[in-house]
Amino acid sequence: MGRKKIEVLSPPSRVDDVLFDVTRFELGNQDVFEHGHTCIELTFVVAGTAIHVFDGIPTRARSGSVFLLRPGDTHSFEQADSLTLFNVSCAPDMLESFGVSMTFLRGNEKIFSGEAPGSRSLILNALEQYDARKLLEEMLAEFNAPGSQHQAKLRSLFTLLLVLLARAAERDPDHAVPSGGVEAAAAFLETHYLEPVTLDQLAGIAFLSPSQLIRVFRKRYGDTPIARQLKLRLEHACRLLNTGRLSIAETAYRSGFSDSNYFIRQFRKHYGVTPGRFRA
Repeated sequence: MGRKKIEVLSPPSRVDDVLFDVTRFELGNQDVFEHGHTCIELTFVVAGTAIHVFDGIPTRARSGSVFLLRPGDTHSFEQADSLTLFNVSCAPDMLESFGVSMTFLRGNEKIFSGEAPGSRSLILNALEQYDARKLLEEMLAEFNAPGSQHQAKLRSLFTLLLVLLARAAERDPDHAVPSGGVEAAAAFLETHYLEPVTLDQLAGIAFLSPSQLIRVFRKRYGDTPIARQLKLRLEHACRLLNTGRLSIAETAYRSGFSDSNYFIRQFRKHYGVTPGRFRA
């Protein structure tokens, strides 16, 4: 019996000498046949699960999985379940063709040449997944926009995506943020509570709907995410007030409140005194 013929795919278009195309596939429960590529293919799993077979070796793929395929590699997806992928195709000699210094990769160039051991796949943590998906969605929108004026922005977004992958590759796994779930949303909130974090943003990090996140978060932590953010901001305000160096308005602003009157009302509600009395 002769060897099975494996189809080798080429991107139908190209942005420039480095970046070829950006595609999104909502496959659901549809498997992907074994195939190869004439280019580098970065495959991001953003939803669902499957068995990813790389050169005949099966591994579990889930949201946050990233696979790097080079010319000569073959892969497929089997047992797909609600699977959604982003594919980014780029030149086989991407690093040489970039035309600028690659110092932004922080010494991780081998990840993208396929030379580093174990470099053919990565697992992004919850925050990395959130940032990667935002970049991929923006890249796809730019790629599909009419006209050729989007080339520079696409190249910039692609650079940011490579930086994200390089940092994920060197991240200490012992200090990784949990991959999805309410714990990831809580961890994000603990470090971003001064920012204008939205419920939809936290739900995206947790891979839950907003209503599911509220229910699970309250069960786990005793508060809704927004109530938890408010508490963290008020605790931050207490620390600032204890220094005695800032006005009430400045304390409110530095604690994430755009309205100092709202800050005063919430402070009195939680602590029984006004910020001015607390400081005194």
